Amino acid sequence: ECVFDYVNGTEAPRPRCQCFDPLDTSAGCSDTFVLDGKYLRDGTSLTDTLKTNFFEPLIAVFVDHPDTWTTASWAWAAALFVVFLLMILCICSSFWPEKEKPKKRNQRYAV
Repeated sequence: ECVFDYVNGTEAPRPRCQCFDPLDTSAGCSDTFVLDGKYLRDGTSLTDTLKTNFFEPLIAVFVDHPDTWTTASWAWAAALFVVFLLMILCICSSFWPEKEKPKKRNQRYAV
């Protein structure tokens, strides 16, 4: 919750976050990863709390713009396109005429 009339007594009034947890003293009411004065070389030490579902990239194919698709979304789109082509092939092949098989002669020749 933001309090816009917060007065510290020594400073001019300015907005400040009032945290639900009274023990949280961070600026944005959320404790973050403490670096202890060190820099991050890469993101291996950060934890990923976002777990993706197996079907989320499939849903993104129908909902999101293709510029924002991930690799998994492109894989789902390619798989759907292949299934679509197979269905078209099956439907079209049902209209193709069957080849006439050569008829065998059952006549016996006298020797």
